[in-house]
Amino acid sequence: MMSSAPLRGCPLCKTPVTEIQLGLRDYRWITERLPGKVAPMDGDFILERNGDFLFIEFRQPNEFITRGKQISIDGLRAIPQIEFWVVEAPDNHGPETEVKVYWNSSVPQLMSRRELEDYILKWYEARSAVRRGNRTPDETWGEKAPAHGL
Repeated sequence: MMSSAPLRGCPLCKTPVTEIQLGLRDYRWITERLPGKVAPMDGDFILERNGDFLFIEFRQPNEFITRGKQISIDGLRAIPQIEFWVVEAPDNHGPETEVKVYWNSSVPQLMSRRELEDYILKWYEARSAVRRGNRTPDETWGEKAPAHGL
């Protein structure tokens, strides 16, 4: 018997869902067999280009990230071919809605959703222009944080 409460709505759009609609995305089937508080993590946004990956975790403003999820995020950020951004944004948003982007675990940058779109496109274009293994440090954004503002 499953003891964890099932997900009752989409975390992003709040669309109600049933356990039948969730299928295997209702992770209770495996969580109860994993030790302690270990649980799988889903992916909100994953984009691949030439062997590099951009992961984005979408959160509500000031939404708490569990310790387990933070461990997973930090582990993914340590892999050279992965960039992992956490983006806080309200459910209702438009191109000028302010979002908060965490390039790493503690340094946020405020921007509009449209600017976030531009960062995603620039990430993709940078990986389209060069083949894996032939990039300079500047082309890979160095420490993964575009501090120079692209």
